[in-house]
Amino acid sequence: MMHDSRILPSNSRRFASLAVSATLLSASACAGSKAEVGFDGTTVPVSMSSALHDEAGELVDSEDYRVVRHFETEEKKSWAILYTGVRFQKRLDFSEEVNAAVSKGEGEGVVNLEVSAKSCGINMVIPMILLPFWPGCVKVWVSGDVMTREGVSVAANDLEEGTWDESSPVPEVPAALSPDEMEETEETPEGEASPESVDGGAL
Repeated sequence: MMHDSRILPSNSRRFASLAVSATLLSASACAGSKAEVGFDGTTVPVSMSSALHDEAGELVDSEDYRVVRHFETEEKKSWAILYTGVRFQKRLDFSEEVNAAVSKGEGEGVVNLEVSAKSCGINMVIPMILLPFWPGCVKVWVSGDVMTREGVSVAANDLEEGTWDESSPVPEVPAALSPDEMEETEETPEGEASPESVDGGAL
């Protein structure tokens, strides 16, 4: 009796079906975690752009400050189970780390703040990630630039508006000459050439 080689036996078909199901479940499994990131306790302005507002509400652009140092915090983990449905750390706060970075750099605020995240290795354990109570996690850290307005030169538009830094040296203006002194400077001694005619040209 001839058998069609294209038709699998019943046991093989069941095994193939289970393998496909396991593959689909692995692909659809959502092991990991998620968390909110906050900076509620920061004592300085923090911005994710290159500009920020100072304590008076005025916009401070990149031309008005200098970067003191770049910083990057250590990673913090957020854990969850039930495919991220139950989270153990709903909010990760980096206020202390940001305050410490600004204090170390003797700055006034943080610009170009970035929030980064990556998956933990435990999220890749197959087939354990199919279990709803298998824990998952995500690693989060932040980085940025500490800025200060100290040592920044006065902008040209500030000088046009009449703003002057009192600590800057004032150029000395020569005193006016008396009529007698002016006559002495105009007279050229006999036998001496004037400076403009030396070697046939101006100095």
